[in-house]
Amino acid sequence: MVEKKAVVEKRAVVDEATVARVREAVRAVVAEPDSTSSTTSSTTTSSTTTSTTRAAPVTARLAERRMFGGVAFLLDGSMAVAVSGRSGGLMVRVPPDERATLLARDGVQPVVMRGSAMRGWVLADLAGLDDAALLAWVRRGCAVAAALAPR
Repeated sequence: MVEKKAVVEKRAVVDEATVARVREAVRAVVAEPDSTSSTTSSTTTSSTTTSTTRAAPVTARLAERRMFGGVAFLLDGSMAVAVSGRSGGLMVRVPPDERATLLARDGVQPVVMRGSAMRGWVLADLAGLDDAALLAWVRRGCAVAAALAPR
């Protein structure tokens, strides 16, 4: 008789309190009227052009998906930030030319997937972030994601 070996899949456990904290920060950033959540529309009349800036509805621009063993937050279809289930850190989309500078900060390391460092991403230690620092990281990730073409 052949003995069957049980395959144990390692599933990352995401701290729901951490996800809720990041979700709140992402929603706050997207709802800011002067941030990446603004859309501009122009109306032309016979003699004048009027430009109006208004905040887009948060739910129309923001999506949340389970990815990478954690929870990712997407803005217009592009991932901005994610709570990593493996490390418990915050994966943040950053401009590739700023990545090296950001990696020099305490509590920041490269995001590595399948043995390769991901360009344009850093992993910030969530445990060391107060609310203001978390908002700054989320703003950075949302700004970079918003600059990409909608998917």
